[in-house]
Amino acid sequence: KDNLYESLHRQGFKNSKVFRRQTAFFQPSVFKCWGPSLNDIIKNNIKLEILMAVAPNNIKILNAINKLETEKQRQNYLLREANSIFENSLELAVRGSYKNRTRLIRYLYAKGQLELKLSISCDENKENLSLSHEKIGYFLNDNGDFISFEGSANESESALLRNGETVMIFNSNDPNDRETALKQKKELDEKWLGQDLYSIVCSPSDEITQRIKESVDIKDDREFLKVVKEFLDEENISTEEEEEEI
Repeated sequence: KDNLYESLHRQGFKNSKVFRRQTAFFQPSVFKCWGPSLNDIIKNNIKLEILMAVAPNNIKILNAINKLETEKQRQNYLLREANSIFENSLELAVRGSYKNRTRLIRYLYAKGQLELKLSISCDENKENLSLSHEKIGYFLNDNGDFISFEGSANESESALLRNGETVMIFNSNDPNDRETALKQKKELDEKWLGQDLYSIVCSPSDEITQRIKESVDIKDDREFLKVVKEFLDEENISTEEEEEEI
């Protein structure tokens, strides 16, 4: 059974200070995969930086933007649609059965530990917008060493656990991997920082950030860990410590 979380993410979260990821999709369901690592994420203050794309089922968004006449019109339309995608990813409208998952996501975002951006491919004139298909990422530790990876997997429960995805992993400390690892990290860093000539990068509006902060009901990291335990129990997810006891 495929489980990219076990082969990549679990150890990555245990040893890292930054997880930077470009993915076509970022689904809140991935918190079910990340569940056993949530304690490490909060205790080690790991920064989660997710660069998403406009989903293929939203291709109409790009078609509509490309038909607009002025850069200002295109920018306003893109920001409006981007905020809608951010709202879904941060579960601003979620009620009911996903409550604890939503509480965890919002707390990490409000704390500044989870950061989301949207990337769209373009030409050198920032026109002719298209989907960003890249799926790469890296786990960076305190010493500046990192594990980079690239493959077919998005950051979602189905991709990490069930879809039979292929991912290639590169270690910056391995002489055979270092050139590729550095190249992947450089490309992703440029996109994240908005320095890539062929990408447009958007962040959530101040309004969305404020709404998230106002909706957070977890007061500190200690309470977050209590909610994590409730969430893991609800989803029947075992932590590494529990697995060792069995």
